[in-house]
Amino acid sequence: MQTKKQRLSFPQYPNLRTLTHLSIISVTILIAYCRILNSYFIGDDFLIIKYFANSPFWETISKLFTSRGINCIEFYRPVSRTFMAIEYSLFHVNPFGYHLVNLLIHIVNSIIVYFIANKLTNYLKNGYEYTYSRR
Repeated sequence: MQTKKQRLSFPQYPNLRTLTHLSIISVTILIAYCRILNSYFIGDDFLIIKYFANSPFWETISKLFTSRGINCIEFYRPVSRTFMAIEYSLFHVNPFGYHLVNLLIHIVNSIIVYFIANKLTNYLKNGYEYTYSRR
C-alpha cells in the first residue's frame, strides 16, 4: 500500500479582501483621530509625567506592577502606565509622540478585533452550513 505524503500547510498570505478591510479600518481611525496628534496633554497626564520625571525608569516600572498605583494616581493600570513610562523615556514632554503611539496601539487593537470577529463569524458560518447540510 502506498501512503500519500502530507504536505505542510503554511498560513496563507492575506488576500485582497482582507487587505482592503484592514486599510479601511486603519484609514478610518486615522481620519477620526488625526486631530489629536497636534493636541497637548490633558487631565492626569501632567501628574503622571511629573512623576516619571522625578523617578528613575526601572524603579518606576517595578512600582507600577507591585503597588496599587503611583503617588499621584491611585488606579492599578500597570500596562498603560508602563507604556507611558516608555513613552516618557523616548519623547519626554513632547505630546506628539505619546499621541502617535496611542493612535498606533488603537489601530493594532482594531485589527486584532477584526481578525477575532472574522474567525468567529467563519466558525458560525461553517457550523451553520454543517448543521443544515446534514438534513
